[in-house]
Amino acid sequence: MRRSDESGHELGNLLAVALANVEGMLDGLVEPSPPKLEALADALRRARDIVQRGESG
Repeated sequence: MRRSDESGHELGNLLAVALANVEGMLDGLVEPSPPKLEALADALRRARDIVQRGESG
């Protein structure tokens, strides 16, 4: 698998997890606790880093 394919796959996974958690919170299925929100923020930071790596190289 090429590096861009790996990055795209990882980015897609991070965004899918983040979206599932946000939707679960909106639907009342996931309690928006500080640890869950921090994990969500971490996933989004990692996604941002993948996008920034792609822009710089």
